[in-house]
Amino acid sequence: MAVKNTEKAQQAAEAAEAKNITSAAEKPQEAPQEAAEQVTLVYVGPSLPKGRLKQNSIFVGTRQEIEKELETVLESFPLVKNMLVPVSKLAEAKNKVKSSGSVLHKYYADMVSLISAAVNKEEMED
Repeated sequence: MAVKNTEKAQQAAEAAEAKNITSAAEKPQEAPQEAAEQVTLVYVGPSLPKGRLKQNSIFVGTRQEIEKELETVLESFPLVKNMLVPVSKLAEAKNKVKSSGSVLHKYYADMVSLISAAVNKEEMED
């Protein structure tokens, strides 16, 4: 009798373990809380020289991925980071770029100055 009870107990334990493995595999994997959210950003600043970045360029990914992609541009023109806006706010951002007194207008004007200085510097070196 003891052997039968032991066998039944072992079978029950194995069945329970198999059920736990199956239910764990069936559960959808939850994304970590820290996982960065996918975004679609548009560059609303002026086009950069030598085709480095064109106005209205669209980027899809996490903000960190997009900034990594633009790493070389950000080294020369750090304000580009401030000119990336979500697509959902594109119309509002374009209006702010045109409205004097707004932060985006100031960033745009500063970008134009930086671009002009960079072009002049390149011409002087040639």
